[in-house]
Amino acid sequence: MKAIRYRLRRARPAFAGIAAIIGALAVVLGLGAAPALAAGGPLVAQFCQTSNGGYCLNDWNGSNQAVKMYQGGVGNETFVAQPVDGRCGGKVTSTCPFANTTFDARYAGFPIVQLVYLPNGKCVATDSSANPVLGTCNNTSSGNGGSNGTIFVDHGGYLINLYWSNQDQHGADASCMSGAASNGGTITLNLDTASGCPTWDFGLYEATNYDWATWVLHDGGWPVSANNVKVLTEWTTSEEPPTDWFHDNNPLNNGYGCGGVLGTCPNLFAAAQYVVDTLNNGLYPGVVSDLRASDSPSTTAQAICASPWDASHYGNCSRFFMGTAQTVAAPASDW
Repeated sequence: MKAIRYRLRRARPAFAGIAAIIGALAVVLGLGAAPALAAGGPLVAQFCQTSNGGYCLNDWNGSNQAVKMYQGGVGNETFVAQPVDGRCGGKVTSTCPFANTTFDARYAGFPIVQLVYLPNGKCVATDSSANPVLGTCNNTSSGNGGSNGTIFVDHGGYLINLYWSNQDQHGADASCMSGAASNGGTITLNLDTASGCPTWDFGLYEATNYDWATWVLHDGGWPVSANNVKVLTEWTTSEEPPTDWFHDNNPLNNGYGCGGVLGTCPNLFAAAQYVVDTLNNGLYPGVVSDLRASDSPSTTAQAICASPWDASHYGNCSRFFMGTAQTVAAPASDW
């Protein structure tokens, strides 16, 4: 997943007042009300086309059905790429997943993904006209069960759609996803790759504790799922008062890289990477396994409590916060 997950490092500036920005967009663009903020939690991620103005996937009007293009920084845009490890082992092989093995050879080794809309857990699928809608996701373990059009190959940021490529509509060429560069612009999943596919990027915000949790998952290569974001924000709340979660730029009081458990990390980006490095040092296999599987927050919390992260194991988890963490922005200078 590095082609998408790791291309951006500082994708977008911190947004302290999302509602104000949405209103400003509507005024500046001469539009009616911009799409409402997506239900289900803070705005933490976007999936955007890097060319033609950087417009992003948007669950249009919060309908949980049509997917169109819209400028970044508004609601209904929390789409992320999720690895589908059960399909062909997670990467294209010489015989899988395309009906045309020429495509298998062309895209061999590139990751197989689906695009998940975090608020409801649905995936970008296709209607009969190759326009994206939200449908059932594939089981990531089996690689099956998803609606038509939900499987993509990340060809270095070009998103090759398996369903439409298998319809053999372009002869020697496959089909890719492309969106019109406008608010409300239509998207096709069936652009002939010879016509010039746009690249797509997984963009992240830099503002709140929820955003920082997303950076940890991003740096670890773990699914940016609702379960994982929730348990990481619970974890920061267990370590620091929620209004000061960014204390010393060390939200989880991680000793590695920050001069000791109560040390100060260089910035919150560094702190996220140091947490990943610590979790991958071999002492936290249960935590890493649960994050990789997007296990339930309570299950991952139990693994954290059982690990050596806290000497008292958070009082056998009695002191581990479980619930909805308060959303608090860190000072811009801490990023």
